[in-house]
Amino acid sequence: MSNSDTKLEKAIKDVVNYFNYFSYPPDAVELHKYLSLKITKSLLQSKLTEMVNKKELIESNDPKILNTRYFILNTNTIPPERIDSMIRHDRAVYSKNKLKKIKKLISILSVFPQIQLVGLSGSITMNFAAKHDDVDLFVISSNGRIWTARLICIIISTFFGLRRSRGAQKVSDQVCLNMFFDHTGLAIHKSKQNLYTGHEVLQMKPIINKQDTYNKFINANNWVFDYFPNASNTLRHSGKERSDATRISLLNKFFLSIVGIMNTGGNTIEYCAKKMQLTLINKHKTSEYITNTQLWFHPEDFEKKLRRDKII
Repeated sequence: MSNSDTKLEKAIKDVVNYFNYFSYPPDAVELHKYLSLKITKSLLQSKLTEMVNKKELIESNDPKILNTRYFILNTNTIPPERIDSMIRHDRAVYSKNKLKKIKKLISILSVFPQIQLVGLSGSITMNFAAKHDDVDLFVISSNGRIWTARLICIIISTFFGLRRSRGAQKVSDQVCLNMFFDHTGLAIHKSKQNLYTGHEVLQMKPIINKQDTYNKFINANNWVFDYFPNASNTLRHSGKERSDATRISLLNKFFLSIVGIMNTGGNTIEYCAKKMQLTLINKHKTSEYITNTQLWFHPEDFEKKLRRDKII
């Protein structure tokens, strides 16, 4: 086997192993997107077939029903039945139902000009959420309104009974507000630029996207294409454009009146929101990463787990 073939097989196994760590079997499209080597899809397909024939990979056991190919390593990382068609079908249904349950929340959040983008992250972005999973949200605020945007998200998600509370054990369908970026600070700091964060950037799916904020976020973090060179040709995801004037119901109109009040005293509200929230955060501070333009809240620090288990 040539040196290039060896590198390609290792790169493929690295991607499969990464996803298998999360009990997720990637398909050929995902393998191509997250591969560390720049190659054609046809070459990848050929190599996957070869690796399956050599029993280095296990392929989907029900390709006729799935109509695609999913892969796991030929190890005990995850059992082959995890790629059974019914498992994937159930996960897709759970993911769809979770999105339905937060539809009204997203509709209300889209009204506020302080919120420029709301994106999904975590297992739901892969259409693979388990029944008892929560829904991770990533928010980008307008310039200088990161703390106001977070306060809005907290209040409204609590209003709908959807906010995941600190230390909660039962989190099914709850909203986890785990990341907030200010529009003036979209670039992830070099200290947090790694394989895991790169995956999170590319897997995030915008469901509110104003003023092309999603593409601005990707452009500000084009370092991800150093990890995933094939993704730059396929990543064109604009999300749903939502205007500040969205009016869907009387409830939305009520919140629009609040928007006017908040805009009038914007700087004062931002200052007070920051002081209040930082006071509460500092009382229970754990692994939060907080700067003037970025807020990272993760109940579980997967980056550390992946490093500990030598996945990244």
